[in-house]
Amino acid sequence: MVLRILTPYYALGIMANPPTPDRNLGANATSDAHNNLARELAEQSTVLLKNDGGLLPANPNTVKNVVVLGDDTTVHGAGSGGVIPPYIITPFIGVYNLLNGPYNPPPRVANCTFYNNTDFYQPGNPCVSAASAQDCCVKCTADNSCNAFAYVDGATCADGPEGRKSGPAAAGGACWIKPDNSGQKNSSGIVAGTCQPLPPPPAGRVNVQYYTGQNSTIAANLAVGADIVIVNVATSSSEGSDRTDLSLPQWQNDLVFAVLAANPNTAVVARCPGACFMPWSVDAPSILFQLMPGQESGNAIAGAVFGTFNPSGKLPVTFPANMDDTWLGSPVNVYQYPGVDRGKGWIEADYTEDLFIGYRWYDSQTDIVPLWPFGHGLSYTSFTYSNLQVTGSVTPSASVTISFTVSNAGTVAGAEVAQLYIAHPAAANEPPKALKGFNKFMLSPGASTPVSFTLAAEDIAIFDLTVDDFVTVPGTYNILVGSSSRDIRLTGTFTASN
Repeated sequence: MVLRILTPYYALGIMANPPTPDRNLGANATSDAHNNLARELAEQSTVLLKNDGGLLPANPNTVKNVVVLGDDTTVHGAGSGGVIPPYIITPFIGVYNLLNGPYNPPPRVANCTFYNNTDFYQPGNPCVSAASAQDCCVKCTADNSCNAFAYVDGATCADGPEGRKSGPAAAGGACWIKPDNSGQKNSSGIVAGTCQPLPPPPAGRVNVQYYTGQNSTIAANLAVGADIVIVNVATSSSEGSDRTDLSLPQWQNDLVFAVLAANPNTAVVARCPGACFMPWSVDAPSILFQLMPGQESGNAIAGAVFGTFNPSGKLPVTFPANMDDTWLGSPVNVYQYPGVDRGKGWIEADYTEDLFIGYRWYDSQTDIVPLWPFGHGLSYTSFTYSNLQVTGSVTPSASVTISFTVSNAGTVAGAEVAQLYIAHPAAANEPPKALKGFNKFMLSPGASTPVSFTLAAEDIAIFDLTVDDFVTVPGTYNILVGSSSRDIRLTGTFTASN
C-alpha cells in the first residue's frame, strides 16, 4: 500500500521537488479546458428516453416564451466519492444563455434575514460546511442557486438532511443550501435564513421564466401558453444516506402531472444516481435523462432541448416500471433485502440472485417489460442495421469475427452505440443474454460505417465451480446485435469448441 502511494509521488517529481509555501497544493486547478470537458461529458451522457411527436428538438429561432421548472442544482452525489463542483450551470441559466446570450448577474450583498428555531426543510438540497449562521449566509449569497438556507451548529454535511448524529459536535456546522424558503417548520436549534434575491435577467428575445415548482398550481399557471416547458426532476444519494426506494420526491411527480395537464408541450428532464420510477412516462411526450451530470448540466440540458447537439447516451442500467417489477419486488424476499438477523446481532443479506441481476434478470422474466431497458437511448435521427457477417468460430486458438453495417437513415448527424449480445448454449445455464461489446460512432445523414467485434475463447468463457476455473462451453451461440438489450436488429450464430 505504501508503494502504491509513493510511486506516483516519485513519478510526478514531488519527492525531488517538494512543496514550498508558494506552491499551494490545495489551489483550484480548474481551467477552461476542464470546464469544456465537463460540458462535453454532460452532453455525451445525456439520454433521450422518449420523443413522441417530435417535440424535441425545439427550434431556438421561433420560441418566444419558455418556462423552466423544478430542481436546478442536483448534479452530484455526496460522501467520500462526491466532488463539490466549483460552480453549477442550472437549467434556467443554460436555457437563458442559449436563447438570449450570457446572463451574468451582479454579486449579491450578504445581507440575510435570520429565523431562529426554524428550518426550511427540503430533503436533498446540497450542503457545505460553515463556521456560523452568518458564514452560511455568506456562502448562500455567493451561490446564485441559493435563496434560503438552514444552519445546524455542531453538525456535518454527512449527518443527513438537517440532521445530527450522536456523539461530539463538530466545530462550526452544516449549511444547507435552499432554492427557496418552502417547507418551513419549527425545529429547535436550527437557524434558517433568506438572502436578497438575484435581480431578474434583462429582457431578451425570448422570455425565459423559472420557478422551483414546489407549488404545482403556480407552476401549472406559468406553463399555460408557453412554447415549451422544461420540468426538471431529480434525486440523489450519498455515502451513509442511500435511497430507500427508486421514487422521486412526490412533490416532483405532482409537479410533472400538473404541468403536463396545463401544457402538453412539456419536456421532462430527470437526474438520478441510477434507475428511478417515472409514473408520468406515458403522459410526457419527451423525456431526457442524466445520471449525475456535474457542473455543466444546465448547458447540456439546454443544448439537448434546442438541438445544438444530438443526445446519444445509452442507459447503463434497466429502469423498472414499479417495485413489483424487480427481483426484490413482490413477493418480497426479506432474506435478500433488507436481510435478517440470524442471532449474531447484525443483518445478513443472501445474494441468491446469482447471475440474474439487471437486464439478465429481466430477460429471464418473459412477463415483465422494463420501463426503459438496459442500453436504451433514442436520437434525433434514425439508424438502420444490415449485412451481418460471421467469420470463423471459437476454438482455444481461434476467434470469431462479427461484422455488420450501420447507416444514418435520418436527416441530421448523430451518434449511435451498436451493442453486441450473445446467448450461450443451454448447457451453460447462463442468463438469456450477455453484453459482449459496444461501439459508439458519429454518422452524417445518409452515411454508413462498418462495425466489427472479435470474440475469443476467453470472451465467451464462464466460471465453472466444479473445476474452479473459466471454461468454454462447446456448442452453438446466438448472436444478437442491436441498439439496446431489447432492440435487437440482427441475429446470427457461431460455434465454439474446446
